[in-house]
Amino acid sequence: MRRTFVLFSLLAFSSLPCRAATLYGTVTDAQSNGLAGVGVSLALSGTSTTTDALGAWSLDWTTGVMDESKRSALRWTGKSVELNLVFASEVRIEAFSANGVTLARINRPQLEAGLHRIPFASKGVAWLRVTVNGQTETLMVGFPSGSRDLARNAPATRSLVVPDTLLFTWKGTVKQRQLLKSMPTSGILVELDTATKAIPWQTGITYGTVSDSAGQSYRTVQIGGKWWMAENLNYAGKGRTIGQCYNNSADSCAKYGRLYTWAEAVGLPDSCNVKVCGTRVPSKPTGICPTGWHVPSDSEWTAMQRIVEPTNTTDGTKLKSMNGWQTYGMTSGNDTDLYGFRALPGGYFYGTSFSGVGYGGYWWSATEFNASGAWYRLMLYNIAGVFRDINNFKTSGLSLRCSQD
Repeated sequence: MRRTFVLFSLLAFSSLPCRAATLYGTVTDAQSNGLAGVGVSLALSGTSTTTDALGAWSLDWTTGVMDESKRSALRWTGKSVELNLVFASEVRIEAFSANGVTLARINRPQLEAGLHRIPFASKGVAWLRVTVNGQTETLMVGFPSGSRDLARNAPATRSLVVPDTLLFTWKGTVKQRQLLKSMPTSGILVELDTATKAIPWQTGITYGTVSDSAGQSYRTVQIGGKWWMAENLNYAGKGRTIGQCYNNSADSCAKYGRLYTWAEAVGLPDSCNVKVCGTRVPSKPTGICPTGWHVPSDSEWTAMQRIVEPTNTTDGTKLKSMNGWQTYGMTSGNDTDLYGFRALPGGYFYGTSFSGVGYGGYWWSATEFNASGAWYRLMLYNIAGVFRDINNFKTSGLSLRCSQD
């Protein structure tokens, strides 16, 4: 295969033709009441406003379309992709053969500004597609003999847009960040935890973000090269009928996320809670997770635990949040949260009963065991490790963490 070393441009801030859009939305508290006095600002442009008595806000957002002569360089060396980003970006790299077959795919949800060298297999690659914050460049990098026309016809999009980040500030503290990847087409709904004793986030961890289809944003964290949600999912669906809040309390949902049956989590009919449906579960079921994310399998949970602690004896101490767990006598449930996973004791429900909040966290995997059971993970306030076990009642409600595809 003949290789062509290619320099092409990506991102810059200067000399940008501009487009204008109006951002708008509502900020609520844990009880879904409009929250007044929340500062809403754009990190790059500095534009800011404050929510009104109903929690409503609006901002003018000016986006910049990249001037190709001003963009920074990116290079494919044949063995790696070299990206020089001028600001933190979400990056996706895909490699295709001359006849359009996908050869490889790499996702990096949050790369910091600066130079990055990403190892990338090159055998048989005819073109690469590089997506930065939702905007795509496609370039020819090489082709086998006889495939020149197919490679030359690869589509290219060159309207890369400068993203920005919405900051939501409550009483002097930024409570939530939301990356803007493209012009929003609908209102942005944000729910803030205004509790005075909010559970802290680990310092020194580089978190990413992901949003569900309802626009709710979650922090994400990378463990061993794989991205996980650093918060429990709190997605209720369009009719707000998916999952339950612990004790039916909106405040519990805001703090711990929602509790889901196994079928709800993996996106199957309720009947799959009482019969074998394993053949209907893909290897990476999206279920109710955000697009590009999935319900982790039993083996994915195990792989993550082994990275945290190879013997699986103290992995719970490194995954549990630094606050929010009950204490009993001399035993403290609060731990180091060394990896930024921030596991919380959200409890569970079975039938009409709720139990365990503050004392235990329970998370589904996508792996079915039998007609009534599936594999799950359990962390307890007084135990150092993470339990791997079978929940024999798929109808019970557990928390959910999603993993990136």
